[in-house]
Amino acid sequence: MKITELTNEQQVALVATIEAIAMSDGTINEGEQKTIGQIASELGVDTYRALLRDADERYPNTDALKQLLETIKDQEVRETIYGLALQDAMLSPAINHLQSKMLEWLRKTWDITVEEG
Repeated sequence: MKITELTNEQQVALVATIEAIAMSDGTINEGEQKTIGQIASELGVDTYRALLRDADERYPNTDALKQLLETIKDQEVRETIYGLALQDAMLSPAINHLQSKMLEWLRKTWDITVEEG
């Protein structure tokens, strides 16, 4: 699924999730910048910025973001967002505790199956 096919609210969820994962250690590394840049390029930089502003205003913390993420019922959308979030986390030198907790919460909440190896 292309991220341009997501609804506006699903795009907000995507951008908020990616930013939460990337900022969980207080910095955005080069790999995370690349993921964010790819998403911004696909959506359009202005659209990405607008989505980020919307996400920051409406979902200022992890609990609020989780409430939004719980409303996403389409499994293909869930897997698209999760896949990009996992990709973003894996571009860190090491997945930190907060990234791991968020990914685990998403995996369980959204019934995502991750294939090993």
